[in-house]
Amino acid sequence: MYQTALAYGRKGVLAIEGWADRIFTPRYNPFHYLGAIAIFFLWLLLISCVYLFIFYEIGAPYESLKYITEKQWYLGGIMRSIHRYAADGMVIASILHLLHVYLTDRYRCWRWVAWVSGIALLGAVWITGVIGYWMVWDEKSQIIADLTAGLLDYFPIFGESLSMSFTSNNLITNFFFFVALFIHIMVPVLLFIALWIHVVRISKPVINPPKVIAAIIVCIIMALAVIKPAASLQPANTNKLISIIGLDWFYLFIYPVLNGMPAWLSWVMMSAVTLTVTIVPWLIRSKKQAQAEIIKSACTGCSQCFEDCPYEAIHMTPRTDGRPYDMEAFVISKRCASCGICVGSCSFNAVNFPDKTEKDIVQEIKHITAGMSGGKEPHILGIVCSSSTDIRKIIDPATSAIKEIPTAKIITIPCAGMIQPSWIELSLNSGANGVFICGCQIGDCHYRLGNTWLEDRLMGKRLPILRQNIDRSLLRVYWHSALQTKDLLAEIKTFQEDIKTKRQKDYMPEKSRMKKGRLALASITLSIPAALVFYFSDANYIFSNQNDSLLKLGIKHAGKRVVECDEFKLLAEAAKKYSQELKQTGMAQMDVTRLGNCSRERHPVSMEMYIDNEKRLTKSYKPSGWKRDGSSFVYEKFLLSPGSHSLLIKMRDGENGNLFDYTFEDSIEIRAGQIIAIDFDERSKRFFIR
Repeated sequence: MYQTALAYGRKGVLAIEGWADRIFTPRYNPFHYLGAIAIFFLWLLLISCVYLFIFYEIGAPYESLKYITEKQWYLGGIMRSIHRYAADGMVIASILHLLHVYLTDRYRCWRWVAWVSGIALLGAVWITGVIGYWMVWDEKSQIIADLTAGLLDYFPIFGESLSMSFTSNNLITNFFFFVALFIHIMVPVLLFIALWIHVVRISKPVINPPKVIAAIIVCIIMALAVIKPAASLQPANTNKLISIIGLDWFYLFIYPVLNGMPAWLSWVMMSAVTLTVTIVPWLIRSKKQAQAEIIKSACTGCSQCFEDCPYEAIHMTPRTDGRPYDMEAFVISKRCASCGICVGSCSFNAVNFPDKTEKDIVQEIKHITAGMSGGKEPHILGIVCSSSTDIRKIIDPATSAIKEIPTAKIITIPCAGMIQPSWIELSLNSGANGVFICGCQIGDCHYRLGNTWLEDRLMGKRLPILRQNIDRSLLRVYWHSALQTKDLLAEIKTFQEDIKTKRQKDYMPEKSRMKKGRLALASITLSIPAALVFYFSDANYIFSNQNDSLLKLGIKHAGKRVVECDEFKLLAEAAKKYSQELKQTGMAQMDVTRLGNCSRERHPVSMEMYIDNEKRLTKSYKPSGWKRDGSSFVYEKFLLSPGSHSLLIKMRDGENGNLFDYTFEDSIEIRAGQIIAIDFDERSKRFFIR
């Protein structure tokens, strides 16, 4: 069931990629550069971040951003909008990159490091974006901070309750914004470390999209910045209940969930999703393929296999066998993808695969081509990448021939990059009238660079090269996906006709360029995700009824000690005894061991609360600290209808019983959208309304 769903998902991805190929051409298809596009958005974020940081003030966050947005509209406002929309674009590109990697099965085995670090990268991006919204300190920031504090308070690792910091405007200090700014800057530093880990096992990672795609993206972001500039809401006010706000759903999607779920369930849900996504590479177990082997007696240390390996599974080490070469190749088996690209890169037959050696492939070519004779139609040998066209649907397993074209036979290999140019010459000399090669689309090789390296070898740009005396009219190269099998059959038939008529055609696919008409269509297509950003970066969500009001109970109070122990009295007694002994004997030692026997554990604080004679709260709050010797924190919220309400609050900080130590009874008048907070004054030992 799971594998079937993945198969349909992969077909869907290939269908979308095929559609994009027709618009952008395969070499400029943005689906082949999703990771690079995400990094490009990161550069835009860094550039705009430097500008915003210059004018941001910790002591006046809202006012400074308002100044940037309104007083510097032509530059500051544009920079802020670029920062906002580049952040959304980065999330979209990262999510699409994750889905593309997952559905095309490029995340397991040797790729697990890139997958896990990619999940960490996505988490870092999300945290940075959420913190960035805090720093604005408008109504949106207020509700985000309040819900985040409620989530973090479930685990008492911060000592004091974070939620209580947002019960009054006076409790929100510059330190809060300093911490937010520090996290907003430092998390991207960790992000770059995760990015390095993400590509550390990848040879020649693509970190920049094509210039034309980058230019289109910049133009679209600039258009969004002008059409819908980023702006602040009303300044945060802890006395005002936020009802409806526009959410950036790319970053703040979790907050409607936090608003409607208890904290423990939110933690369970987020932990389960994160863990499941992280361990995905190990959910499907596949048979471990044979790893590449270096034949040291044939290795000359030329390092071409090291240069071509897509996952840095081959390293060059000092020579150990005494042969007259400085270096030799060494395979790191855990990183080897069994793609065979190193076989195609070696001119000295020094790389082998136990499951399918180069000798096996040569023998297979000779065996198939030996029977190629007779008939009117040219006999063709195809060397096809197993990750490209779906050969199983068109081939006869008994004869290796294509069912619709019996004179065309096929050999399959893991990747087109495994092909030795000498195999083409061998096929033509052994009886084949023509040879065609089929691999994945350029830019979308299952093993990253196999088809690119093969192109360079055939065109004489990379060793080993195809000899110049080979008749190129008897060779064709096709780049196809698994959904383009019919296209391949049509091209093979055309190839046979070209051989019969001796028609001269270019053996390599034409390199399409982004023409003006295609450029306009590409820009319109890339505007589709921009339309999603336009709407979902500020789509309204109702957090509460506009007619509701809110009563907050925010109290920090230390319960009485479980065992009464007066340290000051014990210390005074010890000092008095010390003084007497010193006068009598001239020698004395102060004994403070009794102080260590004083237990600091405190009783929990118990609360009862009645609103309009209805009991709304009965709860006991444990003291904080590992030894249960700190204050208890009470933070509760109650939605009320506007109007007058009677309150009765009871609090006990000693042993359990029916008696309460402190009582508050009063009536309040509350307006629609108003927040009233009730606190406890430790000095006067009484409740009060903030």
